[in-house]
Amino acid sequence: DMESVRTNLEEWKIRKQQERQDVAGAQKQALEEVISSGQALGSYLIGRGRLGSRLTSGNAALVLQANPLARAVMNYKQWQEFGRNVNKGAAGIPILTRQNGYFAVEKVFDVSQTYGNRPYPALELPASPEQMRQAVKALTSLCPVPVQAQLDLPQPALFDPEQGSVLYQADARDEDVLRFLPGVVLQAFTEQHTPGVSAAPLMQIYGVAVSLEVCGRFGIPPMEGYAEKLEAFKEHGRGQTAREMLEELRELACAVGDNISNSLSLQNSLARPYDHEPR
Repeated sequence: DMESVRTNLEEWKIRKQQERQDVAGAQKQALEEVISSGQALGSYLIGRGRLGSRLTSGNAALVLQANPLARAVMNYKQWQEFGRNVNKGAAGIPILTRQNGYFAVEKVFDVSQTYGNRPYPALELPASPEQMRQAVKALTSLCPVPVQAQLDLPQPALFDPEQGSVLYQADARDEDVLRFLPGVVLQAFTEQHTPGVSAAPLMQIYGVAVSLEVCGRFGIPPMEGYAEKLEAFKEHGRGQTAREMLEELRELACAVGDNISNSLSLQNSLARPYDHEPR
């Protein structure tokens, strides 16, 4: 009867609301863990680079918590549309997505949980020397200041605010330059906008973070000592939540990383982006 229908509908609504609250709570906890240490933040940034920019900070934290080696995630239907099937019995990872104006729980599966004749069209990791060379060229063309080769630098690439230029070691491998150049280019941009800001501690941290995200995208080892350099990230929160801090960082990382990926016609997923975070 209608009363039973109403009761069942109310129970369904309560159950769905509880599912959303559970996943939102799991997101919050995962994000707090991400900023708990420089090592945790660095590992997260490298993993998020592998996943690409379509996942929000909260969803990326959930995916990497469940599968630290995750590389590309989509839901069951999206994998089928792409020509791959999810392995029988595979456990999906619950994330929050925006559907018809409302947040809903959706389960996604990593490419490692799928099979099919169609390969996933993502960059093979680690990237080839030629792809890394193209990535360095893309970054240098993006740079708002002159880029100059120089010998005897303390690291493969750096920003010199006095000269107003980006310097890179003339004899360094592209892989080594790529470990530093994304953050260096970011510093050059910020210095153009606000003189002196590139030396600020927070901007130094952002530079390392952006470089780590690109390292994840290209499957190359990160710079040495990155964990120590990221250790103070949480202290610069200005009263922000972990979600707000990481979303701000995500925007910067994607601005640089997506520019490189687009220049190489690369994509980490064909599915629609999950670009909304609950507040």
